Amino acid sequence: MTGKSGHGYNFMLELLARPTLMVFGLISTVIVLDAVSWFLGLMIQVAFPAMWNGSGTTHIDGPATLLFSMFLLVSIMYGAVKGEYIASESTFYRVLRAVGEQNHRGRSRAPERRRPPTSHSATRAREVWSWDITYLAGPVRGLFYYLYLILDIYSRKIVGWEAFERECGEHAASVVERAVLAERCMNSPLVLHADNGSPMKGATLRATLERLGIEPSHSRPRVSNDNPFSEAAFRTCKYRPDFPAKGFAGLDAARQWVHGFVTWYDGEHRHSGIKFVTPDERHRGHDRDVLAKRETVYAVARSKHSERWSGGTRDWQPAGTVWLNPENLPAAEAEVVEA
Repeated sequence: MTGKSGHGYNFMLELLARPTLMVFGLISTVIVLDAVSWFLGLMIQVAFPAMWNGSGTTHIDGPATLLFSMFLLVSIMYGAVKGEYIASESTFYRVLRAVGEQNHRGRSRAPERRRPPTSHSATRAREVWSWDITYLAGPVRGLFYYLYLILDIYSRKIVGWEAFERECGEHAASVVERAVLAERCMNSPLVLHADNGSPMKGATLRATLERLGIEPSHSRPRVSNDNPFSEAAFRTCKYRPDFPAKGFAGLDAARQWVHGFVTWYDGEHRHSGIKFVTPDERHRGHDRDVLAKRETVYAVARSKHSERWSGGTRDWQPAGTVWLNPENLPAAEAEVVEA
């Protein structure tokens, strides 16, 4: 090897062959850094005594900022090793903040403040709907069907559903339109909430919602819990004892099973979020009569065996206003009903 590269290569081999020279270099580096830390510390304490005597903060500009930043790093590494206490870590950060040096640098991103989620309230049925799509496993690994499901958040009734072999905006538009026709609420004030998937924000669905007089609402980007009612319904669906854990034999089998689930969910399921009445009962406004009779039964039972009751009976008043994403509202403004 010739030229400058050859000389550098020979020098490196010679350096590696002399451990004593390497040790001497390391010791020299430590001594130099220690001297620099002492010198910078002395300069800072002399030039800016207010930083260390507790009388306030000092704004540093220009080269002094760079010197102090170097002093901070060096003193943290070597100060404690030497047994010398200069200042606490919180003091270092306080001074860095005062001079504007406690910032995000390079590729690091400053924390972003997310906007509050969109909130909607429902005081009756057919005011706010929530919808989403979930996977249904098929007969072979990797094959899925897609369950489109629309839920009325006030009553928890499933007002529309369908299973398809693919996910697209045309299917979503057809399910929404059929639900509106079945509930007879065309051109009525209605909010339809969904996440940010492509079928939920596609042009076909947007045009259908505009034609039907429905206000679209969407979750915040990259936020997974802004659509809790649909997620809760999917969990109930997939935790049913008869849910086929190994997948459905075909699309017709999936549709048949979902039809049975929806029939049970709307007509028989006593939902804890609406005082253990069925979604159908609350949707039709029959929950008040059901809960009044239940309150009478509890009152009679307590009068017969008062020793079994440490307090009053359960509150069987009908569930009130249901809020979708009430995080940005005052706590006293809304009664939050569990999904």
